[in-house]
Amino acid sequence: MRFLHLADLHLGKRHDAVELGADQRDVLEQITDVADRERVDAVLICGDVYDRSVPPADAVALLDSFLTTLAAKRPVLLIAGNHDSAQRLSFAGTLLEKQNVYMAGDLRHALAPLTLGDTDFYLLPYLHPAQVKEQLGVDVHTMDEAVRAVLTQAACHPDHHKVLLAHLFATASGHLPERSDSEISPVGGLDDVDVSAFDGFDYVALGHIHGPQRIGRDTIRYAGSPLPYSFSEAHHHKSVAVVDIGDTVQVRLCPLRPLHAMKEVRGRLEELLQAHPCEDFVHAVLTDETPQLNAKARLENVYPNILRVTYALPPARVHNIPLAALTGAEKKDDLTLFADFFAEKCRRPMDEAEQQVIVQMLNAGREQP
Repeated sequence: MRFLHLADLHLGKRHDAVELGADQRDVLEQITDVADRERVDAVLICGDVYDRSVPPADAVALLDSFLTTLAAKRPVLLIAGNHDSAQRLSFAGTLLEKQNVYMAGDLRHALAPLTLGDTDFYLLPYLHPAQVKEQLGVDVHTMDEAVRAVLTQAACHPDHHKVLLAHLFATASGHLPERSDSEISPVGGLDDVDVSAFDGFDYVALGHIHGPQRIGRDTIRYAGSPLPYSFSEAHHHKSVAVVDIGDTVQVRLCPLRPLHAMKEVRGRLEELLQAHPCEDFVHAVLTDETPQLNAKARLENVYPNILRVTYALPPARVHNIPLAALTGAEKKDDLTLFADFFAEKCRRPMDEAEQQVIVQMLNAGREQP
């Protein structure tokens, strides 16, 4: 059995006002090419298919096209993630199963696995302990307890290989996976599921974390998102996993190339305006000591897909501001108070020209009736 493991498509996502439809369409075509080239027997999509519970129409159309192409040659197994609406995603599920598409928004396929050849696939969508308590009648309070309760009650064929699809936050004896800014961070450990819950599975196909990585053992893996969805993912090498299950489990990563990478550029505004044009998604960090007029609009001539402009004030100058200068405000005149405020925010003292401007403004204000 050979299958393709992917996750976290986040169809319909935007970078600020920038649409990602073309980027997502391009990477889905790359994934389809991998599936055909590798002659996989099935494709596993492990949650966060959409970026929000009510996806835009073009995202629905894109998924429709993707599934239609994939399912023409092999089964497609798909589970709901925390960004998806399980009910909407699994609409017409019984009908779609006749067309080789198996969508899991509830526990049905987790308790009664889907068998393909000699391999059983357990489809476990993102869930809450309250759902498990209600549907299975077991008293659970954490995600770890909920997942173990489901897997304990799942049907088992001892002679078959076992593959689990799940969308959750897995840990390995307290060790956490590498996370990124575009994910929803777990709070307090209640969402953690230790990998010991997956003992007995030949391969565990995970979604939820955007960086491709193993957790606990080589056969428990996050596929990662096919595109970088935050600047913290700029260093990721995006891929999909091709998995062969027989006497052993072999995993190979097939790289994906984004239509537009995400990158950070740093320097003074005038320096960046002289750079070579670049169409990647850019975060510009300006090292100018003062704010620059219309910086983002001017940088768009070089970086047409610039998303963010921030300032990196020189940290060394912080130490040149004595703490005493920031205290005793009630004894200081207006110019001194503003000078202290300027030094704290800009991390440098005002120069003579700037002081003259403030003096003129203060004088004008005093002259007002």
